[in-house]
Amino acid sequence: MKLITTILTSIICLLFLAVHAQPVAGNGCMTTTSPNRVYQQALANYNGLPTYKGYSAQYSEWTPQADMSTYPCFTWNQTSSNGCYIKTGSGNSSSKYKLGNYGNFTGSAATSCPIDDYIFPFAMLMATLAYFHIKRKPFQSFLE
Repeated sequence: MKLITTILTSIICLLFLAVHAQPVAGNGCMTTTSPNRVYQQALANYNGLPTYKGYSAQYSEWTPQADMSTYPCFTWNQTSSNGCYIKTGSGNSSSKYKLGNYGNFTGSAATSCPIDDYIFPFAMLMATLAYFHIKRKPFQSFLE
């Protein structure tokens, strides 16, 4: 039973590693179509504009109204409309390059959590639980 639980938990956790990723601080190119996807894996410039990999690459979906609550520590700052390209496939055909909005994510995935304020009460709780757990069980020597 323990093995089955471990396998199921692992499968469920691995399901979330697909292509959708949370934002990463740095430059990127947002698609002009819905849903807004931000690609951040840079390639060589095309026609003098920054180019980002849009095939077989992770992306962040970003809708300002919805994602501001999902990722409150990140902000998308658009610096130029039609200021970058997203390469949608291999090859150098002009049809493989789509214009996007250039910008960057600022922020961090770190959550400000005042954990230091809770260490002492947590340690006291654990000590109390350990005391009653040890008191309840009879002593067994490891040498026997």
